[in-house]
Amino acid sequence: MSDFEKGKALLREFKGDRYVYGSGVLDQVGKVTAGLGKKAALVYTVFPGNEPLIERISAALQSAGVKLVGTIEGAGPNAPREDLFRITDELSRLNPDVIVCLGGGSTLDATKAAEVLRTLGGEIDEYFGTGKV
Repeated sequence: MSDFEKGKALLREFKGDRYVYGSGVLDQVGKVTAGLGKKAALVYTVFPGNEPLIERISAALQSAGVKLVGTIEGAGPNAPREDLFRITDELSRLNPDVIVCLGGGSTLDATKAAEVLRTLGGEIDEYFGTGKV
């Protein structure tokens, strides 16, 4: 078994059907999201050519019966606090059941931290460290 096949098997064992990957994955976003909530916010990284991807995700959500309540520009490099607080405020305003994120590490990290602040409150520094969330 190749390393790639071993990796796929480990993901399947750990995540089951909750983790999708590979060619055509964007078309599966709606189905996966529908199992988690009916109102979604989409947080995206700004990069050249992201518009067709955002449209494709939006269409997949709609076809699965998930309402896209809003789109939010993601974080800049190294997830500046200003971006974190802006994303938190926008998520609070939109109040989604589920968040779909399109982007790289800074946007993913800022979005996860924003949801922690939206859900649990407090100051971001309270959550630094292993095992805090």
